[in-house]
Amino acid sequence: LQKALGSHIQQVAQQGNMPQGDVANGLAAVLPMLIDKLTPQGTLPADQGEVNSALEMLKSKLAA
Repeated sequence: LQKALGSHIQQVAQQGNMPQGDVANGLAAVLPMLIDKLTPQGTLPADQGEVNSALEMLKSKLAA
């Protein structure tokens, strides 16, 4: 995650006055649950509106 989202993690950490490692660990804990929730039975739903909205929400949180 640090390689893929390093600048976003750093930004969130600075805004939240938290160590980057804590932010990365929290994201690492949440992402599997998010992916699991968005892909029932391990497949993408036919209506990907939920997937897109969840990804946009995550993107906005990281960019905030």
